[in-house]
Amino acid sequence: HRPQFLAEHGEAGKAVQVYDEIAKSAGDPALRDLAVICSASLSLDSADPAELKAKLETVSGADSPFRHSARELSALLALRTGDKATARELFKELAADKTAPSGLRTRAEEMLQALI
Repeated sequence: HRPQFLAEHGEAGKAVQVYDEIAKSAGDPALRDLAVICSASLSLDSADPAELKAKLETVSGADSPFRHSARELSALLALRTGDKATARELFKELAADKTAPSGLRTRAEEMLQALI
């Protein structure tokens, strides 16, 4: 089953399992990182925060093509756990990061304004 199809049809848990399996088994590092981002995105509201944080840290490094998305998800996770200071710092870094996609920078700026 395609994970996106599963997620769109109310099977987010199964989609997360498929993405996690791809993240563990894919030979292509970019595909592995993308699977981590997709899994984290789908499980942001339900996953154990410590496990999700650790998962996101694997794709947050400076050399990861998905680092900006991982940092945005990490900021949202910080909000979920009540850590507004960390969320603010992560959103501030993203908003100032000229290498981040413009849409992501805009969202980070909007989140910063909402957190004031």
